[in-house]
Amino acid sequence: ISQRAFIGGLAKDVTTSDMEGRFKSFGQIKDVYLAKDVDGACRGFGYVTLDTTRKEWQKCVTLFNGAKWKGNVMKIEEANKDWQTK
Repeated sequence: ISQRAFIGGLAKDVTTSDMEGRFKSFGQIKDVYLAKDVDGACRGFGYVTLDTTRKEWQKCVTLFNGAKWKGNVMKIEEANKDWQTK
């Protein structure tokens, strides 16, 4: 399945490489997007699109949702389906 995930609670210094490293064990990464401020720092959220299995996706959510990373508590959930229309 192709799964787009909303990732919240990210630290300002998180990079796309950090995100790729964090999620690559759960499937093939197709896309990483980080919302950035005018200075190029992470605004605290982003999206990852993975080609994965339902089992691996559930493992990812169970492991990372509510987990601490770089001093912040992460939130992971399936991205809204309407993200493509905006």
